[in-house]
Amino acid sequence: MNDIIFSGSTFIDIHGQQLLNLVDQQHDHTAYDLVGFDGAVQLVDYRRHTPRHIDNRPARLTIRMTETAVLQLILKETKTIRPRHRLWVTTGDKNTTPDSDHLFMQIAPLGQDQYAYLALCRNVTH
Repeated sequence: MNDIIFSGSTFIDIHGQQLLNLVDQQHDHTAYDLVGFDGAVQLVDYRRHTPRHIDNRPARLTIRMTETAVLQLILKETKTIRPRHRLWVTTGDKNTTPDSDHLFMQIAPLGQDQYAYLALCRNVTH
């Protein structure tokens, strides 16, 4: 059973490649675990690009919970230039929050009063 939580065009906003651990690279996709979530959040990118171009561009995002309780973020190509949503991935202290309303958010402790943040927000620049 794979439950879809969200599906739509989204701006991908990842603050630093150090937030992604490469798990698998195939001819049609690249998979990453998000740092801090202990394998419970996985990003799978099917877009044509090099790994250093994963963020700062729109994607068709599907968020789903897999049968093994992994939150999977699936990125595919989109023609939408100004999406209504933004996937926000960053680290920070306990006061770090997205700059807009979030529809979905997960926080994981990293240690030393730092946290990993994953949020799906309304895009304030739309």
